Amino acid sequence: MQETLNNILKHAASRKIIIHLQYSLEKITLTITDNGKGFDLTPLDIDKSYGLGIKNMYNRARLMEARFQISSTLGEGTSVVVAVPVS
Repeated sequence: MQETLNNILKHAASRKIIIHLQYSLEKITLTITDNGKGFDLTPLDIDKSYGLGIKNMYNRARLMEARFQISSTLGEGTSVVVAVPVS
């Protein structure tokens, strides 16, 4: 979560951040969404990404066997979802 918020503050030019935490018997899901400038996901390669931030988030999620997903639209913002299995 901290890395996502750092990226928003550094790069997004966002005026709004929404943090949503959801719990079920199977998983805990954290969604962080901003209304910043967004970015093009097309060239996004985790191993060659824009910096270490996204790669570090991906690697941390993988260590927890979590699902890690980024969606972004230029001019509209970005959403990061991490779903961690409870078991």
